[in-house]
Amino acid sequence: MKLKKMGLIEYDPSKEVRDPEVMFSTFLSCLQEGDDVAAREVLTTALRYCNKSRFARISGIPRRTFYNFLDEPGSPSLALVAKVCCAIRAEASGRSRE
Repeated sequence: MKLKKMGLIEYDPSKEVRDPEVMFSTFLSCLQEGDDVAAREVLTTALRYCNKSRFARISGIPRRTFYNFLDEPGSPSLALVAKVCCAIRAEASGRSRE
């Protein structure tokens, strides 16, 4: 109620976070801007909200690796990032067909 009085609207980003196309384009934007920290955060967020079993099957990456990616600070390998990106794109393609 207070938000409307201030001229603000309530916003829930959960739909965008669950949309693989939005997450992938956001990730690419971060890379184009040279913001590796934000790019990792975008990938981490995408992984937090995905079905880990399905994502692991699509990407060929074990679920434990996903959990390590989420929990461990540091830089993931380029190979892991590439696999995650491919899985996000595959997820986006699969949703557009459904």
